[in-house]
Amino acid sequence: AVPPEVQSVRDLSPELVVEAAVRCLRAVRPALGAPLSPLLPPGISARFRLASDLAAACQELGFGGDVGYQTFLYSSEHDTRRLLLFLVEQLPRDEGERGAEPPGKSGVLLRAIGARIREELGTPWVPPVCRTPRLQRLQGTRHLHPFSTCPLLLPQSGGPPDLQEYFGGPAPPVPAQPPLSSQTPPALLETHSSQLSAHHDWEAEWGGPGLASRLPPQKQRARLRALEPLRQAWPPHPQGPPPGPP
Repeated sequence: AVPPEVQSVRDLSPELVVEAAVRCLRAVRPALGAPLSPLLPPGISARFRLASDLAAACQELGFGGDVGYQTFLYSSEHDTRRLLLFLVEQLPRDEGERGAEPPGKSGVLLRAIGARIREELGTPWVPPVCRTPRLQRLQGTRHLHPFSTCPLLLPQSGGPPDLQEYFGGPAPPVPAQPPLSSQTPPALLETHSSQLSAHHDWEAEWGGPGLASRLPPQKQRARLRALEPLRQAWPPHPQGPPPGPP
């Protein structure tokens, strides 16, 4: 809280300026302000280190004025006012701008993801030869892998006894089947997608005509294959009102 004797920006002490700046940074971009302490330490070297880190965070947030450790430790009223006005303008206008965030660890994870996305969107594109190591981590593509899959052998219920014995014994686990570990997630996604598509096709086929025919699945499919040439040779006529008398 601000002491009652503080009536203007001129009365703010370095401790209050540091605390106000850190709390604004945490409200605007939690990932940027979380490592910074709102309490100014008593040691000279620790003060310089915290003030320098705080100045770098303000520059990363987009402050265009001159800012350094002296802005927080030996600042003038003009510099302090400019910096605090900038930080206040960056604050969310209301809770609606932050969105409904769930409590607990999921909320912390969502805030961290949002802060990382805002950081990447706010970073201008730089040619590869001019990138710093930090920009290379943000904009580089060296860590990306192509979407390469391989077939997976999944355990199934039923089937011949020797197949069930294979699944219960020498069959390798699913994560160990792809030749490369980077192919495991794409292979699982592709397998799940094909199973989901087959399930939807089954529901579409047996939710209507197939269920009404009361035929086994094999006979129903054979019947559909036999009727397909007839449908192509004699397509159904469009329904409409019968022609009137000439």
